[in-house]
Amino acid sequence: MVSVIAYAGSDGPLIEQIASEAGVSRATLYAHFPGGVDELVSKAYERAGLRFVERVRALQAGALSWQERIVAHGRAMVDIAESGPLGRFYNVAAYQFSSVAAVSGAGSRASHDDFASELADAVNLGELIDIDIDETAHLLIGAVRMIGIRAAESPRLGAASLKAFERLVEGLRPRD
Repeated sequence: MVSVIAYAGSDGPLIEQIASEAGVSRATLYAHFPGGVDELVSKAYERAGLRFVERVRALQAGALSWQERIVAHGRAMVDIAESGPLGRFYNVAAYQFSSVAAVSGAGSRASHDDFASELADAVNLGELIDIDIDETAHLLIGAVRMIGIRAAESPRLGAASLKAFERLVEGLRPRD
């Protein structure tokens, strides 16, 4: 299903293509997703977001600093983006559907909460000063989303974006 949406537009007989790939009838698909393609895409997007969060948590397990824990979001996004159709779906294709564009996903919520927590901890430790935590967290989410888009385009662009994100996060620290 994700591969159909990842490489097809929102136009055309999308529900038929999804049903065919899943090996079910249109009626069965509508029985599980009465809202049609929009509901199906929203649920798939939510599941992809949860996979992203799981990957972030796995990467954060070995992180020693707040910077490494923030950068784990970028690394997880590259991993998802480079996973083929899922990465293209999560970072590019799903946004053509209004049902996805109108919702803040599980990944964005988790990233915002993590970023705000990590930045607050860094402020409390005296490692960051004079920072608007909430706005910085929102900007970091946008950067992570861009990493996913670039990585879905090509592994080279994903690696370059991740490296730039690492430098961006490091640049949050005040200069002596």
